[in-house]
Amino acid sequence: MPGGEGGTDLYKVTRVDDSWGEPENLGPNINTKGNEMFPFLHADKDLFFASNGHGGLGGLDIFGLDISEGLHSKISNVGSPINTNLDDFGIILKEDGLSGYFSSNREKSLNNDDIYTFNTAKPLLQNYMVKGVVADKVTRNVLPNTLIYLIRDGSVLSSTKSDDGGSYNFIVDPNTSYEIRAGGNGSDDNEKTYLPYIDELATVENEDNIWLKDIELVEDYGFELFIKVMDKSTGEPLADAELSVIDNINGDTIFSDKVNQRGEFWYSIENKELNDRISYQIGLAKEGYLGKSLVYNGALDTPGRTDISKALDLHLDKIEIGTDIGKLIDVQPIYFDLGKYSIRPDAAQELDKIVKIMLENPNIEIELGSHTDARGNSPGNLRLSDKRAKASADYIISQGIDKSRILGKGYGEFQIINRCVDGVKCSEKEHQLNRRTEFKVTSF
Repeated sequence: MPGGEGGTDLYKVTRVDDSWGEPENLGPNINTKGNEMFPFLHADKDLFFASNGHGGLGGLDIFGLDISEGLHSKISNVGSPINTNLDDFGIILKEDGLSGYFSSNREKSLNNDDIYTFNTAKPLLQNYMVKGVVADKVTRNVLPNTLIYLIRDGSVLSSTKSDDGGSYNFIVDPNTSYEIRAGGNGSDDNEKTYLPYIDELATVENEDNIWLKDIELVEDYGFELFIKVMDKSTGEPLADAELSVIDNINGDTIFSDKVNQRGEFWYSIENKELNDRISYQIGLAKEGYLGKSLVYNGALDTPGRTDISKALDLHLDKIEIGTDIGKLIDVQPIYFDLGKYSIRPDAAQELDKIVKIMLENPNIEIELGSHTDARGNSPGNLRLSDKRAKASADYIISQGIDKSRILGKGYGEFQIINRCVDGVKCSEKEHQLNRRTEFKVTSF
């Protein structure tokens, strides 16, 4: 009749009271541009029919599908010896599904249509199936009504939802590679949300043609990384500050751009479970400010947001020409042995703080100034302070800083910062204020 898919099509019709309803075409999964005919329904679920449009062995071949899950199930050729390169059609199965009758014009019938009988050890429709149960990985509770996809070569072949017991199944082909995916929202009947699930399946033939694939979904705890960059002196957010975030566990760069106008950045942490470890390398920079690099190590022991600013100092110091960086990063006094200028281990530890800052801020240039108190010989103080300043600068250069970026200069007692000049009696504590090393910015 008009409106079909091609030649002879298969239809279904329902008996209503004493009359038949409107015939419904079985659709393009079953009907082709060719001819489909001689339908037979076995056990109220297996539909067999003959077709010359489904790419069989030749002429009409007999095909079948399980329609218990709908008309879009996979169609299978029942194969040789029932099908030949001539016309095979009109199959009827007995109740056991392992014997029955069909028609054929194969060579033994001298190309006339004859009726044949058959017996088989296995069902004609060999359903290769993957099945399993969807459950919460931690609680082991089954998850009904969860959307699951069967994918091959990036295309979705079929989808289904788990039943009340969390079970699902797909009809598959043997010796084929698939992906099984479960929807990221988990179950429609569950208040929890779950991370997307993806896993591979290879249907290497086995004895019963069934592959078990249980799906364990991990609850999505809404893990989020939060960073806020602020001005250290004012406490105000630093809009458009440069931020880099690198995942130390896998080496991936999470972010490398500017924060927003509120100085904020947040990032959804995916594919992590409760109590998983996290580690990030964080770099902060802004023009006119002293940049810094920090490391955050922690564990996702609480659902929701991880505010790194509660664990790390994400404030930046504003700098200008003449700013003493040593005060900003709390460099302790640089001590030398009496009358000497060699770098002691405790002094090296403090100078390493300056090295770190200069590595993090490659445009900064510094004058390292060494000062003495007013006691002793003034020319001698000047010479000793200059040697100490240059020794300190040489140490910093030895740690990988270009010599053009740091200048060591001794000032002796010529820049006393309190009243303790020659001839004034002062306490040791007052003299100590003048014995200092300064790290002043000369360019940035």
